[in-house]
Amino acid sequence: MTASRAYNPRYIPPLERTVRPPGVCAWPGCAGVANYPAPRSPNDLRDYLHFCLDHVRAYNSGWNFFAGMSGDEIDAFRHEDITGHRPTWRIGPQPDIAYLRRKSCDPFGFMGGGPGGGERPAQRPSADERNALETMGFEAPVPPAELKARFKALVKRFHPDANGGDERAGERLRLIIHAYRLLVGRKRETED
Repeated sequence: MTASRAYNPRYIPPLERTVRPPGVCAWPGCAGVANYPAPRSPNDLRDYLHFCLDHVRAYNSGWNFFAGMSGDEIDAFRHEDITGHRPTWRIGPQPDIAYLRRKSCDPFGFMGGGPGGGERPAQRPSADERNALETMGFEAPVPPAELKARFKALVKRFHPDANGGDERAGERLRLIIHAYRLLVGRKRETED
């Protein structure tokens, strides 16, 4: 053993490979050397039968992993195979977080409310939000239905097709779309 491996805690010595001595082919009536493994059944893919080359080819050509499964079972298997048959969850905020904020007891106010949950205290809009509200012609707070209605009216009013291709109207429309996206995004963040 070299000195570099003497005190290396990450060094793991290679495993001794156990070589299985070749046996007799599992095909009935064949006395050939069995060097080729093939899975015994789809339910246990680590249990093998050993065949000679000609018979492993014949066995594999007739072996069907999905034998006995319905079309729905095959589709479910293929869908689960994408994640290696492990459970998965959505990435991002879960839909029941808002419910937990409303219904849980939060005596220290970690989730934004007092004891028993409740609404968050009203926050002043940021500078970006104030500019967006001014662009849309609103004062804070704005109900989502009014915001959407005002957005649709402003888009119709400042659309370049309605203004003969006027560049100032097109620039105003870009500002309105940016303001709407910012306000709608912030509304969704506060609802979660």
